[in-house]
Amino acid sequence: MVGLNDLTHVSISHALSHWFDELIFFLGLKWVVVSNTFTREWELEPYYELAKKYGYQVHSLIVENRHGGVNEHGVPEDKLQAMKDRFEIKL
Repeated sequence: MVGLNDLTHVSISHALSHWFDELIFFLGLKWVVVSNTFTREWELEPYYELAKKYGYQVHSLIVENRHGGVNEHGVPEDKLQAMKDRFEIKL
């Protein structure tokens, strides 16, 4: 999907991703991995609903940047900071 990481296409990218993820759940695969930039609880809700609908157990993994990796998607620094500022976590 060329260009879907462009910030002007984020909402389209998220909608396509959610549609594709539901298809994967529907197919009944043993494991489903959703990789996304969730920063708030409500962003995860549609995936929890899909998991419940199709009988999956949810495990959440938060990847840290302990290795000092760089932003490969061209997301502006102010947008990254906004994501960091609104990040919600349950321990």
